[in-house]
Amino acid sequence: TIQIDLTADYSKDTSNPVPSVLLAIAPLPFFPPAAAADIQDPNDFYRVNASNLPFARNEVFGFSGTVTIDLGENATFKSITAYRNLDGFSTSDPDGTRFRLYDQNTDTDQNQFSQELQIAGNAFNDRLEYLLGAFYFRERAVQALRLCFAPISNSTFVPFGPCNTWTQGNNQKTESYAIFGQGRYNLTERFSVTLGGRYTWDEKDIVSTQFFDFRQDAVGPGAVFGFGFPPALLGQRIVVPIVSNLPDSASFKRFTPKVGVEYNNQNGLLLFASYSKGFRAGGFNGRLIRPQANVPSYAPDTNDAYEAGFKSEFLDNRLRLNGTVFFQEYKGIQQTIADPAIQFRVANAGDARLYGFELELNAAPVQGLRIDAAVGYTHSEFRNTILPIAGNRLPFAPEWTASISVDYAIPLGTAGTLTPHVDYRYQSRVFFSPFNLPFEQQGGFGQANGRVTWQDSTKRYSLSVYGLNLTDEEFYTFGQNALGAQGVAYSYLGRPREFGITAGVSF
Repeated sequence: TIQIDLTADYSKDTSNPVPSVLLAIAPLPFFPPAAAADIQDPNDFYRVNASNLPFARNEVFGFSGTVTIDLGENATFKSITAYRNLDGFSTSDPDGTRFRLYDQNTDTDQNQFSQELQIAGNAFNDRLEYLLGAFYFRERAVQALRLCFAPISNSTFVPFGPCNTWTQGNNQKTESYAIFGQGRYNLTERFSVTLGGRYTWDEKDIVSTQFFDFRQDAVGPGAVFGFGFPPALLGQRIVVPIVSNLPDSASFKRFTPKVGVEYNNQNGLLLFASYSKGFRAGGFNGRLIRPQANVPSYAPDTNDAYEAGFKSEFLDNRLRLNGTVFFQEYKGIQQTIADPAIQFRVANAGDARLYGFELELNAAPVQGLRIDAAVGYTHSEFRNTILPIAGNRLPFAPEWTASISVDYAIPLGTAGTLTPHVDYRYQSRVFFSPFNLPFEQQGGFGQANGRVTWQDSTKRYSLSVYGLNLTDEEFYTFGQNALGAQGVAYSYLGRPREFGITAGVSF
């Protein structure tokens, strides 16, 4: 009547993240004139100019334990306990030039603990399926970011030369509590109703610290004025505490309901509709670059989501067709924006609306062959905004997406199975920020990938050869038009065509 499952995991990833490239520059007083020569050449897409090598190291480990107790009378008690730790370090050069305009490295230490209790079961002759529970979460995150910026003005603008520094640190603790419940009642053999709800309390505490170090060789006046310092500081080597151990705290609470209906004709067709409310807690903007009385914060946002659709199966489950239409409304939606006082911050930008549909097809016409295809449409726009973004599309929300993949397992007798796989995915234009600015978007493009996998007859060993982005599509994954705030616009490169081999063993 008691089952205990224990899990432990460890991973260490040392790699070079994709670099950024300079798309445009609006020279600030401390920018070397030669930096403009590092603007990306569209005919040499993957050529990178950088003053450091992007590097990342992430070490993660965790433990979890699940205790399940059979309470009898169609009821089960479950306790889920988990702990996770992250130790990370990364470097980057977002400006994409050979000069130290904005080089940074970041140390991150984070750990979290969670505890969840559940009681689940059936009642009323199995017509009611229910789940009741409570949840606790605690996180501690400490991050130190060091920015090397503004090459020293009389250093003759030599690439990789000395620069001024800004060190920013944040130490935040988050605690979250919740109680929740959901029930699904079968009114008839074919028709059911679902009701659920969750009440969440979030508490956040932060200590934010900032330091500037202007070197003796002086810094361009644009940098000094831009960060709020008087001209008298020019030519002095100083360490100025902008904010020293500035603490703040905030709490957020919200009830979020859910209601749904389902109709199952018990002949391969399921119809459903639902309404649910989402809640995202507020937080702090700890990346200050000017003196503040407290750590600026942002409020929660909510999302009312409506969904209706169907799931169907035909030809002895060898053909499945699923479809969904959706409508969502955000209130006080959280968005990342540029701000002269905080550089980049999260703000409650106003309201937003999304609607669209998704269709999915899964087919297995003959033994060993599987075809999956999907198409989706999303209309998104900001509404009732406090920023000049009304009518703009939401970031990373393409209007159209489409994908198809094909797998064919070829039996090799005692030698195992050989499975070729090909897939293709297309997405239309996306914007990287709510402002929909030039240099912050990626046009529509598609990617084709392929893989051939061999698996032995015992399914213990496997070997794969793969190719990604086979047509070598050139694209960006993210970009920022910070010409006004930082004098540069830059984007991060998508991965070019690549090939590889993977091997696996199960035991």
